[in-house]
This record gives sequence, structure tokens and C-alpha cells, in this order.
Amino acid sequence: MNTKHIKSPNAFSRDGYKPFLIVIHISDGDKQSVISEFSSFLTQKSSHYLVCKNGEVIQFVDENLGAWTNGDVKNPTSELVIKFLKENPSVNLNKVTLSIEHEGYGHTDINAIQYNTTIQLVKELCQKWNIPINRKYIIGHREINSVTKTCPGLISIPRIIVEAIRPPVSLTPAQKASILSVLIAFLADNAIIERIKNIFGVSRTFGAIRSPRWREVRAEHLRKNPTCAVCGGTKTLEVHHIKLFSQFPAEELNPQNLITLCESGKLGVTCHRFFGHLGNYRQPNPDVVMDSKVWNEKLKLRP
Repeated sequence: MNTKHIKSPNAFSRDGYKPFLIVIHISDGDKQSVISEFSSFLTQKSSHYLVCKNGEVIQFVDENLGAWTNGDVKNPTSELVIKFLKENPSVNLNKVTLSIEHEGYGHTDINAIQYNTTIQLVKELCQKWNIPINRKYIIGHREINSVTKTCPGLISIPRIIVEAIRPPVSLTPAQKASILSVLIAFLADNAIIERIKNIFGVSRTFGAIRSPRWREVRAEHLRKNPTCAVCGGTKTLEVHHIKLFSQFPAEELNPQNLITLCESGKLGVTCHRFFGHLGNYRQPNPDVVMDSKVWNEKLKLRP
């Protein structure tokens, strides 16, 4: 990847720590404003990389150093951030993070060129630093500071992850169409999924016992929220726990912890599995509410 280097004075030693988290940011400004901000010691701000609207990548801080952007921690929601700071309360989070800034503003999504560039950059960073490409290790700034930050705005981290883990395969359009049709049919067939789960003894509650009131709470939620929050579908609806019931049993009956998602595969994607769990029922998506809202708006505006 071709990278332009502009050294920022705002960096410090990792003191022997290695980065294990990638944090996605939106700059809320244009390229020049970011360069000015990161080039001045007075701002005390920096990120490792900036992905510009034209696809240009600018590196401000060497990866072996910590940038100054993730140190303000307030009510974090990232599981790994919480765990690390509990075990290392005096360590600045910048010592274990790599930050990718994006030219743009929080109220609009980044463009396709930026997505493609970021996907490639994430793949390279994960390979270099042995960071798993999944939603636990690639997070948004607001998962570090959920009190005062909405960053990275409308950027879809699941989209970055899905494309980053997609294997490079050269297929003809006919082959792609054939494989896609089979995959869509498979994902849309709940009976197949249930049979596989039964064979392997898999349960979405992963050993947690349901409350006797769950059916009542579930029915009431569906009465008030009868459509999928992503695609608007009304078939094969699931009541998804934003904080996973298996991990937070006390949140099982909390109406604020519930969102309606479907398993119908209406648009070629099983909304519950993809948006609720990022493809793995054991994996929560902490941004499920925001991601569902963003994609629901995209679907409404498509031609």
C-alpha cells in the first residue's frame, strides 16, 4: 500500500506493550484540517493513519509508538477494553491500540474508495501484528468512550470485517451467481440451521436458563416491534438481546436490551445472525442498534 508520511509530534513509547486493538475513527473534518491538527504539538492529538476521500493513506505515527487519541476512557463498552483496563488500570490505552482516522463527517458514511482502502489497511495491520479480524478486536472510538463520543459515526465496522476476511477468489460472473444462490437458499432455510444445531448440540442460550416470563416478554416486544429493524421483514422474527443473554442473564427481560431481527434471509442476508452476531451466535455486536438503523435507512433510500 502506498503511504505518505507526515510525522506527528504527538506520540509516545508503548513501553513494551504490543497493539492488539484497531480503533476506527471519523475526523469530522477534511484532509487539511486533520494534517494541521496532528502536526501541532499544541493539539495533543494524533492517529496512526488517515484514510482520505481519494483513497490516499497518510501515516502520522509509527506503529511501534502509541498515538494520542484513545486515552480518554469513559464507560467503555468493548469487552476487551474493559478486561485490559481491569487488569492494567494504570496503562494508557493508546499503548495497545492502532488508530485509523477517516476524512469526513460523522453524519455521513465514508465512500467506497475509503472502505476499500481501509479494508486493505486493516488486513495488513492484522497480519503484521497478529490481530484477529473480528468485531472484538476491531472497534469504534465510541466503544472506548460511550459518554462523549459518537465516533466513528456511520462507518460500518461489520462491512470492513466481512470484506477483510473474504478470501481472494477469481470466479466468473456465472459461478458467483450460482454460489450466491445456493448460499442464500441455505441461509434462508431455518430448518437446515436447526438440524445442524441439533446435531452438534448447539443452543443460542449457551447453557443459560430462560426465565419463565421470557415468552410473555418476547410476545409483548414483538407486539410493539413487529418488523425486523434492518430489512423491515415480518417473517421468522427473532427477539435479539443487545447484551447477550448468555453473558448477561440479568438483562434477559429488560425491554431496553431487546431488538427485533429476522432469520428470513429476505435480502440474501440473515439479519439476526449477521447484524446481531456478526455471523457467530457466540459473538455479540455492540453496535447492533446503530448498524441496524444505518442499513435500514440505506435500504429505504436505494433506487
